[in-house]
Amino acid sequence: MDLVKEHIAAEDRQDAEAVMTTFTDDCIYNLPTFGLAMRGKEEVYEFYKNMFQQFPDFGHVEEEFFEFETGVMVRVRHVATIIGGWNGIEPPPEKIGTKMYFSALAHFPLAPDGLLLGENVWMDGSEILAGYGVVPSADIFGVAQVLQRPAVHLQ
Repeated sequence: MDLVKEHIAAEDRQDAEAVMTTFTDDCIYNLPTFGLAMRGKEEVYEFYKNMFQQFPDFGHVEEEFFEFETGVMVRVRHVATIIGGWNGIEPPPEKIGTKMYFSALAHFPLAPDGLLLGENVWMDGSEILAGYGVVPSADIFGVAQVLQRPAVHLQ
């Protein structure tokens, strides 16, 4: 569990190099919400480097740890300031400079040598998109109702 806490502290410092010291050379990083699956330190390092550039104050505001024989699960609440477009999505101008909060569940499988085999992160995509200002609410059913309304065309 100490290595996972070290990993999280490195994320809070936006220190991609320190994050990578916690992983094995053949590590994985999976973010199914966004269809991302990376393998190996080079790919994972690039992900972290880009994330820290896009969200320079990315951090954890709440954590709850669950330790198992084969790994650690962490329930977290993240915070990040929106500074511009991300992953092909542009926020509305009024969202620039605002803080976005979102929850995640991270699984860190352990390697026999004590390092982390990687990280699997599950997030609520609707919560992130609402925080980013591109959907009206994190309530996915409310968003679906808006999308199903007939379009009104003015002539």
